[in-house]
Amino acid sequence: MEDLDRVIGSPDLMPPGFEVQPQGKCEYSVLKLGMNEPVRVATDPAYYEAHAESLELWSPGNPLSTPPEFITPADKPPAGKTSRDILDG
Repeated sequence: MEDLDRVIGSPDLMPPGFEVQPQGKCEYSVLKLGMNEPVRVATDPAYYEAHAESLELWSPGNPLSTPPEFITPADKPPAGKTSRDILDG
């Protein structure tokens, strides 16, 4: 979840069509192309559990996840590298 927070908190890493505004620690307002209203999301499961009635958990499989039309072919990840290694450059 920390890596997902790093991605959503870095506009350069978000796919095209997403507008993200930080709202607090691990909380964001996300407006996806085609949406009328932004959605509040959290990247901290404990925070989400405490506020599930008013926000969504930003995680794989969430309805706000990248739709297939924004997915681009990627090279195979470097052998032995984790997502954190890739984010750290």
